[in-house]
Amino acid sequence: MVRYESDGVFEAPLELVWKIVEEHGGPEKKKEHHPYILDMEVLERGDNWLTVIETFEGPDGPTNRKMKMVMDPPNRWTAEILGGLFEGATMEHTYEEQGDRTRVHLEGEFPVPEGMAEEQVRKMLEETWTAAFREDQQVLKRMQG
Repeated sequence: MVRYESDGVFEAPLELVWKIVEEHGGPEKKKEHHPYILDMEVLERGDNWLTVIETFEGPDGPTNRKMKMVMDPPNRWTAEILGGLFEGATMEHTYEEQGDRTRVHLEGEFPVPEGMAEEQVRKMLEETWTAAFREDQQVLKRMQG
């Protein structure tokens, strides 16, 4: 398993950040926010959780990931990957309001898929997190006008 942690600060208040977290639970918005997600289908939805299958651009072409997300608004959401490249991974995103800014902390445990080295997994996670953070920051800027 690879333990991964990262922090960032969004230039937006927590209320606005949580709005895009909630929108990520919908296929149309998630694909709009993150272009590497080619398709997304909601399989099940409860009061504070949803299970989705995402098709995204992987290192060897399109791949699927089944994931259950549990929301704890507005400060936290967790996910477990139920199928796909990192099946068995768990992650947690937490948000802390800092005036007009919001600190985000991500941590998770990710299995090392067969044929990959731990360093490859770390690099992939860092690249994905950096791209997603940058894309979310752009969405927040557009929302703030």
